[in-house]
Amino acid sequence: MRKRRHIDVCLSEAVQYQTLTTGLERYRLPYNALTQTNLATIDLGVEFLGKRLQAPVLIGAMTGGSELSGTINRNLAA
Repeated sequence: MRKRRHIDVCLSEAVQYQTLTTGLERYRLPYNALTQTNLATIDLGVEFLGKRLQAPVLIGAMTGGSELSGTINRNLAA
């Protein structure tokens, strides 16, 4: 029941970080435009668990505990 309530809160309320930081704002890298790079040749794809993905995917922890969370996890894994 607690996991189901957690899902309901995430779907219906503002749960984002108000001041999310990665720590990377402390660093400044020199600007270097990629004007001579053919963007069509850049491959963000990755193979993960035997499946080819067009780009990496990050999924936060939200597992188990209710039938709905099981359905969500199965859909994300498909």
